[in-house]
Amino acid sequence: MAIEMENPTPSTLLLKDVIGSDSLKNDTMDLPCTIGKTIDGEVLMFDLAKMPHLLIGGATGQGKTTCLHNIIMSLLFKKLPHELKFVLIDPKGTEFEIYAPLADSFLMKIPKCEHPIITDVNDAILALNDLCELMDKRFDLLKRANVKNINEYNEKITSNLLDYADCHQYMSYIVVVNDEYADFIMTSGEDIEMPLVRLAQLAHSVGIHLVITTQRLTYNIITGIIRATFPTSIAFRVTTESESKVIIQNPDACKLLGKGDMLFAKGDMLFAYISELTRIQCAFVDEKEINRVIKFIVQQEINQK
Repeated sequence: MAIEMENPTPSTLLLKDVIGSDSLKNDTMDLPCTIGKTIDGEVLMFDLAKMPHLLIGGATGQGKTTCLHNIIMSLLFKKLPHELKFVLIDPKGTEFEIYAPLADSFLMKIPKCEHPIITDVNDAILALNDLCELMDKRFDLLKRANVKNINEYNEKITSNLLDYADCHQYMSYIVVVNDEYADFIMTSGEDIEMPLVRLAQLAHSVGIHLVITTQRLTYNIITGIIRATFPTSIAFRVTTESESKVIIQNPDACKLLGKGDMLFAKGDMLFAYISELTRIQCAFVDEKEINRVIKFIVQQEINQK
């Protein structure tokens, strides 16, 4: 039994305080992410590569997009451009434009898509289908290299056990981040859902991972197949118990306090059930801080040329 009491001296939890912790500095995860602190004051760390995909839901203004920025910033903090590429899909066209200066480093180039940040539904469909083709090519390379996953493959590459002349090359992780997935589903339906589901079912073995958000928590948006292929989820405050059950199979998300208060539901991909539920305060990062990080990365690229 627990009693919830209001903090008499509330303060803002900043991402820079979380991201600078020893937990992130000393980790050995493939795709380390930190998004905030638990109610015990511990930094919450998770490996996106082990999730292997993440679904985020909640009402408008509760912290979903801030959580996405936290994930992106965590990965930028720990990975190099040759190790990681992002595919950023932003129906609103306002949330991810700030990352456009990283087009030549961390953003994946999608053929036929002129802009590095995808805002158009047709470009999103092209990008997801291109990723499915890339997934198939990577599986072919794994088969030819006689390995089962991206880590074993890259170990052979770095140990010079594979011939570059035979089309083998280092595989970077690819993280697809889709802010407000429901907007595209409502306009394109299966054209978006089918390649997304195919990636969610298979692509983690070849280093492709998905993070999607939505404020529309209904079963026609978060279908059974989406729920099954996104076993790990984050729930911010919602208005009804039914919405909470859609995202975390539990009614408690409608009791959250708002302002970044969330429930992290770690699931089991094999059986599609929630095995662990953790309450977290999402860290806050503003546009000014993100810009500082991006400018630093761009300057590093210039210095290396």
